This record gives sequence, C-alpha cells and structure tokens, in this order.
Amino acid sequence: MAVVATMIFTVILSLTGCSQKASRYTEAEHIQRVTERVEKRFMGVGSDFISFNVYSLFNEADELNYFLVEFEPVGFLFVKINKETHSFMRLFGGAGMYTYSGLKLNEWQRYTIDEWNNQPPPDKDKIWETDEMGEFIYYRKSPFHIANIACESRYLLRVQQEGNKGFIPAVRHENGFLNLISMEEMGYGHGNATKKQPNMWLIFPPKKEADL
Repeated sequence: MAVVATMIFTVILSLTGCSQKASRYTEAEHIQRVTERVEKRFMGVGSDFISFNVYSLFNEADELNYFLVEFEPVGFLFVKINKETHSFMRLFGGAGMYTYSGLKLNEWQRYTIDEWNNQPPPDKDKIWETDEMGEFIYYRKSPFHIANIACESRYLLRVQQEGNKGFIPAVRHENGFLNLISMEEMGYGHGNATKKQPNMWLIFPPKKEADL
C-alpha cells in the first residue's frame, strides 16, 4: 500500500512540475496559438461562422492580457491569457493557457451613466441606447467593430465599481481612454476608472468548459 501511495505521489509531483508560462511566447505566437484553437473549436462543418480574426487586447500599461475573436458574419469572444498553467490541474478539469468569455452569438447594448438614478428600474443608473422608435438597440459584433476601430491599439480595462468587477473595451484618447460602451472619454489609472463607467460583465472561469 505504501508503495502504491509513493508511486501516486511521484506521478502527481512530476505532473505539477509540467508548467507552461505565457511569457515564453511572443505576441505573434500567442495569436497563432489562439487562431489554431478557435479554428478547431468553432469552425468547420455546421459552424455558425464563415471566418474570424484575432486581435490583441492590452491593459493600461500596454501589456498583452487578452484577445478579441471577431467572427463573421456575427459573434465575438474575449480570450484571457493565463500567465502560468499546470498539466496536473488540467487533469482535474482546470483550464489551459487560454480561457474565453462570452457566447458565440452574444449581444450587448450601449449605455451611459445616469448619476441621479432617475431611469426606470431595475437599471436606474443606466441610460440605454434606443432607436428613433424608442426601442433598445442590440449589437452582435464587438464594441471595437461597431466603433469602426481599425488601426488603433485595442484595450480591455478592468474596473471595480460598487463591489462589482467589469471590463471596459476602449482605445486611447486625448485625455485618457474612449469607453466604447458609452462612446465617452474616461479617466483611468492605477487599475481602475476615476468614476463610474459603463462596462461589460465578463468571466473567464479557470475550468475545462471555458478552455480554448
């Protein structure tokens, strides 16, 4: 019995040591790796998509942390780079180097903040974008695509507001960043926005089902 336990411990120890660091890959290599995984997981016979592009997403310090996968004709995903992964954890349902958030055909809405909370419940602080008939407008392409971002560097900025964490798709602007949910300028520094901002709720669970 002791011999079996020793063997199991040895195997676990060896697997724990099999780790991969994201820093060993260049940006171009990460893009290629994500591209290959998206191709395998989401494309092919019966797919909702005909093509896709992968774009780098940076944080405030211009560090590569995420990717955007933009599908055609509609749909998009955000992909997180996990800085270090272990083979041992993957055996027990953990994720690898890349995890994604979002549905294949997810929708989102633009809005701005009502600082006086005068909007209809339940979203009293949100002024939703509507059309000329007063109907809500929904998008099924990413905020970057809808804002016609082409050559500019793309950012995905984390925020924590009123105890809730979110992400803001953005590009750099004259006085900071342009929030692509509200299409308004925003201040951002030290890992958070300087005031309450429209954002997207994204989760990147370190689990097999979100593994790319």
